[in-house]
Amino acid sequence: MGKAKTAVYVCIFILVWAQLVLPLIPGYAQSVKLQDLSLYNPMWNGCFLLRMELSRNGYDIRPLISSLSVLSRAEGATVMILSPTSIINPIELMELVDFVREGGGLLIADDFGAGNLFTTILFMSMGLPPPMFYNSPLYGSLTGGITMWTPTPVVNVFNASHPIFKDVNQVILNFPTALWNVPPENQVAALAPGILDINKNMQLEPLNPDMPLPVATVVAAYDLKRINIGGHEVSYGDGRIVVISDPSIFNNEMILKGDNLRFTINVIDWLSRRDEGGGSNLVIFDEAHLTATYSYDKLFGSILSYIDWASANWLLAPIYPVLIVFSVWKWLPKSKPKEMGPTAVYLKRGKTFLAERLRWYKENRQYGYALKLLYRRMKRHIVKRFKLREFSVDVVVDVLAEAVPTMRRKQLRRFLEEWEAIDKGEKPVYMGSETFLNHFFVMKRIMEAVIVGKRS
Repeated sequence: MGKAKTAVYVCIFILVWAQLVLPLIPGYAQSVKLQDLSLYNPMWNGCFLLRMELSRNGYDIRPLISSLSVLSRAEGATVMILSPTSIINPIELMELVDFVREGGGLLIADDFGAGNLFTTILFMSMGLPPPMFYNSPLYGSLTGGITMWTPTPVVNVFNASHPIFKDVNQVILNFPTALWNVPPENQVAALAPGILDINKNMQLEPLNPDMPLPVATVVAAYDLKRINIGGHEVSYGDGRIVVISDPSIFNNEMILKGDNLRFTINVIDWLSRRDEGGGSNLVIFDEAHLTATYSYDKLFGSILSYIDWASANWLLAPIYPVLIVFSVWKWLPKSKPKEMGPTAVYLKRGKTFLAERLRWYKENRQYGYALKLLYRRMKRHIVKRFKLREFSVDVVVDVLAEAVPTMRRKQLRRFLEEWEAIDKGEKPVYMGSETFLNHFFVMKRIMEAVIVGKRS
């Protein structure tokens, strides 16, 4: 086993086992996270209260720290993706498309993150126009006019007949953005009027460069069974999607303001079809695509995401166990095969013991041992050729410097010292085929120059 393979083993061992062992150390594993919008963050910017309230309403809240590919195993669940900022794998999003089409619920809430990537791939894959986030702060009017604006506006236009606004009178936002490219029938909440702070300098300058909006959509709802196309309802699947332009309404600071909590429960009820008396109580909260900060679960989730994707993929899943077994068999170090004795070798006419052992080492990929034989043979020839009493690196370097002029003294010394250490057992003899060839050709040059009399 070569150095590269050993390094791979060490890295894999540390990455996998550290994530399992470190959480067992007292004081290392913490149930408190300071990541924005994390379920385990009790600070103002976390979603700890959201988790508690959803659990109190009978929902089973589970964090997702790996790949969206596992959604294929959570039929009918509801997925919450808040302010995604990490790079998303398009293959994962295709799994999300299938999940929603087959009846899953999806909530995407974003303002200045990577939400547009999610909505673009998701909706275009289903043949629908994607709702887009402006990614600029949206201010709402305090009085209904255009003179007084606030970054924490109250939603003043909403579809009261929609189930997500049942018993909801006041939804308070906190530095939201606006949605565009949303069909009128899917616009369920808005600010009227609103103004976008395009240059994000927190100084509103209507028309130049900031953008006034007579109606700024902040919530869009899609029931894939009832998509309006040219005045006719067309089915694009069985799932439901809600897109909100302000993820902060779910954090600990905002969730209890106004009717935000009631609105949140209504959204989850509608996505899970609990409002119809059915559906699943499983809510999957995507922690994997939040702001990328280091944690042991983040690192472990990154590794696990590839395993989840491969095992959940319909094409790879049947052969994945076979690939794992083959990889383990191929990479795990094997015990050295029992060597053949000289008796059996000499019975083969025309073959020397050295040649047969070299062939045996090659067949069993024991390249280091093969070179060790060749090195000892080279040492014997050098001692005999130059009539030396014993093999000494210093003496041999001097005599070889003239016999092999293309090799520098420093290069010769380094090569001989390395092989002397290997020959004495001070360094490991394992090496790959490429290293074997490099060392073999160096020995070949020395042997040709010294024994045959050729000059390299």
